[in-house]
Amino acid sequence: MLSPFLLRNSLNLTANKLIRRSHLLNIKAIDEQEYRSKLLQTETSYILAIKNIRANSIGYNKPKGKEVTLALKESNEIDASIKAVNYVLNNIKEYLYSYRLLIPNIPEEDIQQEDTETVIWNAPTNYSFNIRSHIELGKLTKTIDFPSAARIVGSNFVVISGSLASLYRILAQLTIAIHTDSHIYKDQCLPYLVSYESMLGSGQLPRFSKEVFHINESNKLLIPTGEVPLINLIRNLITDEEALPIKLVAYTPCFRYEVGSYGKESQGLLRLHQFDKVELIQAVNPVSSMQALEEITYHAEKALQLLSLPYRKLYLSGKNLSFSACKSYDLEAWLPSQTIYKEVASCSNTSDFQARRILARFRNKNYKKTCLLHLLNGSGLAVGRVLVAILETYQTKEGRIKVPELLRKHMYNIDYI
Repeated sequence: MLSPFLLRNSLNLTANKLIRRSHLLNIKAIDEQEYRSKLLQTETSYILAIKNIRANSIGYNKPKGKEVTLALKESNEIDASIKAVNYVLNNIKEYLYSYRLLIPNIPEEDIQQEDTETVIWNAPTNYSFNIRSHIELGKLTKTIDFPSAARIVGSNFVVISGSLASLYRILAQLTIAIHTDSHIYKDQCLPYLVSYESMLGSGQLPRFSKEVFHINESNKLLIPTGEVPLINLIRNLITDEEALPIKLVAYTPCFRYEVGSYGKESQGLLRLHQFDKVELIQAVNPVSSMQALEEITYHAEKALQLLSLPYRKLYLSGKNLSFSACKSYDLEAWLPSQTIYKEVASCSNTSDFQARRILARFRNKNYKKTCLLHLLNGSGLAVGRVLVAILETYQTKEGRIKVPELLRKHMYNIDYI
C-alpha cells in the first residue's frame, strides 16, 4: 500500500510515476475527497471550539444557580453536529483507504517500457529427432493423467504417478535443500488456508478476489502462493535491526482460478488450478533491498543451473510488474516443444508496499525509532513448470526421460523414466 502522504502531498507526481506501469490514478476523485476532508476537519475544529465555550459557560453559571437550559440545549445540538460531521469524515477516510488498496506499487525510476533480456544461460540443445511435448511424454510414460484428475475434481487438475511422482517430490525437496543449506533460508511448514486479513496484507485482495478460492461461510481462503503465509509470519511484529535479514523458504501447494489464454503455450502442467511451488521471502533493511533482489534472483537461478536447464533472465517492464512489486525479474526455462522460454520463477522487491499493509517494522538503531521493512519474494522454483522443462529437455528419441544427474542418486539410481 502506498503512503497516504504521497496521495495527499505529491498526488500529480505519484500519478505520473504510476503511468510507467500503465496505471491511471483518479486524480480528480482523490483531490475532491481530500479537499472535502480538510473542510470538514476545519469545521469540526470550529464546532469543538464553540462547544468548549458553551461548556465553560455552563460550568461557570450552573453552580451559581443561573439558567443554563438554553446552553445545554445548544451543547446537545453541537454534539449532534459533530457526530454528523464525523460520520461523513469516516466515510471519506474509508473511501480513500479502499481506493489506496487498489493502487499498485510505484515502479523504480529506471523501469523500461518493454521487458529486457539480461541473461541467457546455457544454449538450448539441438535434437536429432522430433521433439515431443510434456503432454505427449506423459502419455507415453503413463505418468501424467488428466482424465483421472477430471473424474476426481474437474478440469485443470492433474494426477502424476509412478517414478515421475517420485521425481516431482525429490525436485521440491532438493530445491528446498539448496536454499536452506547453501543460501541460509529457514524452512517453514505453513497453513494452506489463510484469513482475509492475511490476503489483504500480501496484496492479493481486494484486487484479485476473483482469482482465489474462497471457503464458503468462513473467513478463510486457499493460498494462491506461499508468499501469503510467509510474509504474514512477521505481520504486526517489530524486529531488531541486528536480526535482519529474515530469510524464509516454504514448499506449498498453490490454488488459483487461472484466467487468460488457454492456447498451446498454456496447456498441460503450465496452467492448473492447483500447483506446487517453493517460495522464498526476505525481510531486509531498506538500504539493502535492491541488493537483496539481486541475491534472491541469483538463488532461484542457481537451482536452474544445478539442473542444467537452459533459461533466460528478464528485467520486467512496468506494465508486467506484479501488483506489489517495484522491480522484478522473471526466470524463463526453455521449452523445446514450443521453442520458447516459459516463466518458472519470478523475483520481486515490494519495497515498503507490503510491509505497510501488514505493519512489518524494525527498530532502526541509528534513528532510534521503528521503520517499515522492505519485503522481497521469489519463486525458488515453480515445481510443476520446472518439471515440464525437465521432461522436454531430457527426453530421448524413444520418448523416455533421462533423470537429471542432480536427482538421480535420490531416485535409487534410476536412469530413465
